[in-house]
Amino acid sequence: MNRENTLFVARVCLMSLLLWLIGTRASAQAFDGDADLKAYAGYLNVGGKSGFELGMDNGFTDYLSYGIQIDYLLVEKDPVTHEPDSHKCFDVSGHLNYHWSQTLKLPPMFDIYTGITAGSSVVGIHSGLRYNFGEVVGIYGEAQYNPIRTFGSNSDYPSLYKQKLSLSAGLTLSF
Repeated sequence: MNRENTLFVARVCLMSLLLWLIGTRASAQAFDGDADLKAYAGYLNVGGKSGFELGMDNGFTDYLSYGIQIDYLLVEKDPVTHEPDSHKCFDVSGHLNYHWSQTLKLPPMFDIYTGITAGSSVVGIHSGLRYNFGEVVGIYGEAQYNPIRTFGSNSDYPSLYKQKLSLSAGLTLSF
């Protein structure tokens, strides 16, 4: 799949998600705790390589949430096959977050969180900030460091994610 097709698929997925979420009831807070469900999508940069991420986050206590995320990096084509190595580009991961809003007594539109991530490529730690503009739409920024590789060895192929700082920013939707 070339870069133009990948960007087209990303846009279609994001637009589908936005259309599905129109009209759903939401909370005005950045994190409501139990049963707070958020979807997010944004720009991703891992070690200087650009990409995008899509994810969901679901609160299950006043302080904790879990979720799933898909990261995709837009990388150059393999010089031999002239095709991108898709197994290097994707990372599907689950995460567990601790939300500091109540502990730090922040205004309800702010959510600072830290957590751990375990995925198909790496295990990492992350920290982020969300800000909600209203009932449904907000923005986020997150930094993640991935010290441990999960599958494959360094001799198989170099990891695009291991021991690299990952920065992301984008939109959140509450429902």
